[in-house]
Amino acid sequence: MVPLKICAVVIVAVAMDMALAHALELPGKLRLSKEQYLAVQAIYYPGFTFAGVSEPLSVILTALLAFLMPAASLSFWLTLGACVALVLMHAIYWVLIQPVNSFWLKDIGVRTVSLADTVGTAPAPYVGALYHAVKNCVAGIDLGVHLHSRPEDGAAKILAAYDAGCRRFDGALTGLGGCPFAGDDLVGNIATETIISALTSKGVETGLRADALEQAIAMTHEIRTSYGHEVHTQ
Repeated sequence: MVPLKICAVVIVAVAMDMALAHALELPGKLRLSKEQYLAVQAIYYPGFTFAGVSEPLSVILTALLAFLMPAASLSFWLTLGACVALVLMHAIYWVLIQPVNSFWLKDIGVRTVSLADTVGTAPAPYVGALYHAVKNCVAGIDLGVHLHSRPEDGAAKILAAYDAGCRRFDGALTGLGGCPFAGDDLVGNIATETIISALTSKGVETGLRADALEQAIAMTHEIRTSYGHEVHTQ
């Protein structure tokens, strides 16, 4: 019970931090010009996006704690009250604050957006949960994913995104390329051939054949040999 309580406190603290930040930024958003608003988004929204995973987790964990507390005890009612407050907090955000985020974005002509994890730290369940949470936030957007991963985890992340509704996936032959901040030489772009294999295993018709890419894959391995290092795809 103690580890669960500690975990819940940390996750709820992160969720509350995001809620406070959103509340404090709202008056400023309403005063920004279109150009200023678009410039600000690129600075802080990646952090909001990843930390946003804590929001549904905070509700789940507090609900679980309430379930485990002795019925009708003070601890039970306090925990249940916290859970209800978290639900109301998220409801206020999505009903009152989130529409402001779309105010300037709706008319600038952006039609394609990729949710990105360029350091490869998001596990497959987080990928699916995040995509599901934001896929309907702005109408008319082709929302895809740009994921980096260790080779053994790539297929699971692609399938998690697919199951959440994603139908566009960025990839690179043999997983070429990556992020210098990942801190792991095996973390790179998810290989195109891994994406094809994962989706084919679900019965998805991608319009691509792995054997048709053999020559291009061989050339990519030559590039790795000359300028990088080999990473075996799954």
